Amino acid sequence: MIKKDIKIYLLAGSKLLASRIEERLKKEDTLILEGISFDFAGALQSSKRKECNILIIDTGIPVFDAEVMLKKY
Repeated sequence: MIKKDIKIYLLAGSKLLASRIEERLKKEDTLILEGISFDFAGALQSSKRKECNILIIDTGIPVFDAEVMLKKY
């Protein structure tokens, strides 16, 4: 499954934020953060490797409003 291939990296962030996002990723292929929808299945298809990484930058604002950047390999 795609969800198991997703790794989350937190920079200057909280473990709570990472764990909440991981819980949601277990239930959804598409996660909406800050009004932006990230389709992990689509991102994985456009990637040549079977890995999709998410870089989460903790901006100090509430969980799921955090700034997110999708990094493809």
